[in-house]
Amino acid sequence: FAGVVSQDGSISKDSAIWGSASEGIELADLERRLGFPVRVANDVSAACYRYAFDFQYMKDERISLINIGSGIGAKTYLRSLDAILLDSKGRTGEIGLAIVDPGEHALASQTGKFKGALNNYSSGTGFARFLGVLAQQCPDLYESSLLKRALKMSSISIDEKSGAALNRINKIAIKCLNDGDIFVSDALDRSV
Repeated sequence: FAGVVSQDGSISKDSAIWGSASEGIELADLERRLGFPVRVANDVSAACYRYAFDFQYMKDERISLINIGSGIGAKTYLRSLDAILLDSKGRTGEIGLAIVDPGEHALASQTGKFKGALNNYSSGTGFARFLGVLAQQCPDLYESSLLKRALKMSSISIDEKSGAALNRINKIAIKCLNDGDIFVSDALDRSV
């Protein structure tokens, strides 16, 4: 599951894919709803655990994995414990929640809860949203950009909010960056 999952398998409401959900899901409630027993793991925890048993890493005591997707997360597997290191709420490694911009005009998450967090600038969905903010802040640079032309040709607005549209904006932005777009290059410099 792409979100915060506690040690007991309960899913937090603080998830990039949840949007503005008011509450999470307790594991017992999920099992009751589905009618059978389930196990829930954070997606980065599951990937880290998988790599811990990859042949090339079998001799390593500690395996760490950083993932950049709808959020930015990291998990660490410790072989001597045969476990992913987590606190009781499952929040260990939530790099994307680190505040990188404490300023008054810091970009907020889609829910408005995490203002100035790294996810808002550098995650998959965050970067596309950040391009939209910069288009408003630097209209002259955006108007003359390859990105503006490419989005227009694709019938996509820089202000799109859906995950699918944000992914398309990122793909187009990468192509424009490779073609020398100054606007996208400036956005990338500011986002990291």
